Amino acid sequence: MKKFFVVFYVFIFNLNYGYANIVENIDKERQNCFEINFQSDYTTAQCNYVAIEKYNSEIQKSLKNLKKTLTKSQYKLLLISQKHWNTFIKNDNTLLANTLENKFYFEPYLISSNIKFENYKQRYQELLNLYEYK
Repeated sequence: MKKFFVVFYVFIFNLNYGYANIVENIDKERQNCFEINFQSDYTTAQCNYVAIEKYNSEIQKSLKNLKKTLTKSQYKLLLISQKHWNTFIKNDNTLLANTLENKFYFEPYLISSNIKFENYKQRYQELLNLYEYK
């Protein structure tokens, strides 16, 4: 029985460490991209959009992984939550497009991309917390 718990805790530690590595790696890649593309706000904003795509991919993977660990009723609530989050993202992106991104210079575009990046990163971390503390 002790072997089971040791293996279980090692597995959980590695799983959580792996997820922490994902966040660290995406953020590190984004920072490296900033250092290479610092010449303009537009190219810097593109670094955010690459990171957003990576976080979105990880969000989708997390949803699939959570399906394996949550009960059916919990997973149903998660899907409802995700649907509302998708609606929020769509509306927030529309708001940003109609306020910041329609300006004739790129600084608001960069600010908008930063807000979007933080939204995706936060959602991914929320899903990690669900997985870790379920």
